[in-house]
Amino acid sequence: MNKLECVICDLDGSILDSNRTLNSTDLNTIKKLKEKGIKFLICTGRPFTFTKQVISDIGKDTISINCNGAYVYDYLKEEVIYHEEEIAREDVLNIYKFCKENSYPYMIYALEGIFFDNENSKRTRFWMKQRDINFKDENKFDINYFNGETDNLHFMKVIHPYVPDDFKSILDKKFNLNERYEVSSSEKGIINITSKGINKGHAVEKMSKLLGFDLKNTLILGDNYNDESMLKIAGYAVVPSNGEEAMKKLATFITSSNDEAPLTNAIKNLFPEILD
Repeated sequence: MNKLECVICDLDGSILDSNRTLNSTDLNTIKKLKEKGIKFLICTGRPFTFTKQVISDIGKDTISINCNGAYVYDYLKEEVIYHEEEIAREDVLNIYKFCKENSYPYMIYALEGIFFDNENSKRTRFWMKQRDINFKDENKFDINYFNGETDNLHFMKVIHPYVPDDFKSILDKKFNLNERYEVSSSEKGIINITSKGINKGHAVEKMSKLLGFDLKNTLILGDNYNDESMLKIAGYAVVPSNGEEAMKKLATFITSSNDEAPLTNAIKNLFPEILD
């Protein structure tokens, strides 16, 4: 059997449980992986500020790929290692105006911060609750609201939560006829927009070259459509039992649900010697 060189995990729906926290069993497994010299990375749709608490628990030497591959963040140096092409400010402004006019919810992720739509939206309340329950004081983030100002901001992702099933086609027809952007789904009812060519798989390929690990010897855990590109290039594609059926068809191994230490279960079955 090939030696495992790297493990890469999605967060929500994958290694985080239904309460959006990291299971202590999987946390111990991550520490064992690191002790054995196996690289461990996070690859998530979240911006780095929403990932700080998980990274704090795992260790600040953990690099995270954020916003579905739009940029990579180093928590020890507190800086962006690299970022891909930004979403044009004019397009962000047009999407913002369209959402305001039609009462569609949105969130805007820039390198400089996260911008919510309004204080009463469902997504704002969700992240306020997450911040208050799951984030220690030193890892809490500010709640900012977008007002249409785009100067000096570098936009990496726009997210539309709790939207109807046909919203992706609406966005494609109105803003993406020339296919300048990637429009993907991360959870049911949640649509993501990034610049064309930005996806998790592309970012993982970049990091494999930068950090020197072989994708054939890499285990990747993911559950949803925005994980598809990285699951397809993994030597060991692992999908939790709660994952999308289409992702399970890509899996080398279907592990336990995100509430049942999915990473530990996968390592026990695929690389049992690591946990001996």
